[in-house]
Amino acid sequence: MIYLHSLTSVMKLVLILVCVLLSANLLAQQEQVLNVKDIPTSVQGTLMKQFPDLNTTTAMRNAVKWKKDHGGYGASFTYQGNKMSASFDGSGLLKETKRVTIKENFPQAVLRTIKAQFPHVKFTGFSELTFAGGAVSYEAVSRPNAYLFSPDGIFIRKQKN
Repeated sequence: MIYLHSLTSVMKLVLILVCVLLSANLLAQQEQVLNVKDIPTSVQGTLMKQFPDLNTTTAMRNAVKWKKDHGGYGASFTYQGNKMSASFDGSGLLKETKRVTIKENFPQAVLRTIKAQFPHVKFTGFSELTFAGGAVSYEAVSRPNAYLFSPDGIFIRKQKN
């Protein structure tokens, strides 16, 4: 009886350790930080074209943090005093940029929608998204979700952040 209880405890511990290791592996794959030398020149070139003040090798190494991003690449950096990020596909095509802002910088129509439709949601982060082609939307974050709005205040969708 004691042997069976000990065996069950050991099996539970092994199962927990396996789950922890698998979770850590998945997290590492999702947020794989890269060195600038691992980024294709086409992706770096697109970033430099969009944000010319970053156009030095030193700035690339020190100011831009790169990661794998849904089959492409993501860059996080500060540009003209704004925290920014940009997403690229594998060939270097810019998919979107994100500029962190404050709630008060959102269009009034978006603020009205937030107040009317989400009065009990505590938003902790606010960003302006610009997509390839120039379309703009606004993102309000309440962990673990992000809420997207059009510039005219229409609620677009809620997604996991």
